[in-house]
Amino acid sequence: MRAAAPALADLERLTAAPGQLAAHVSAHGDLDPKNTLLDPSGRLLALDWDSAGRQPVLRDVVTIALDWSTTPSSFRGVVDAYEAASEDVRVPAKPWVFGGWVVAHSGWLVHNATRRAGSALGSAEVSTTCDRLLRLHANLPVYVEALSHR
Repeated sequence: MRAAAPALADLERLTAAPGQLAAHVSAHGDLDPKNTLLDPSGRLLALDWDSAGRQPVLRDVVTIALDWSTTPSSFRGVVDAYEAASEDVRVPAKPWVFGGWVVAHSGWLVHNATRRAGSALGSAEVSTTCDRLLRLHANLPVYVEALSHR
């Protein structure tokens, strides 16, 4: 993790959005695949609502898109679907829109590194979360560019 620290700090700097104002929505707050189930009729059910509450709509859409995609083009597809389902949501092609996801995952990384690093699960979460943050850092320009294609 020490080797990753400079890149993680750079990612936080690149995605910081001081003073950015955004509309807020009621959101699940952690709607990633691990917090969903598919019922027998094919409906997707959201579980684990402890992070639910009001949050910036841009954080919601970017977080969902990053958590449900594996490539910049599939990320763009999730953003397109969110925007199509919303009246006036448009995600700007700016690095700061990724800041909410970076902050949330950085917090998860710190939690696991300080409280669960001695366990197999904690070590796995540290490794996985650090890798996800580093991948975004390496590919941030590509993800920003994906947002510019409408």
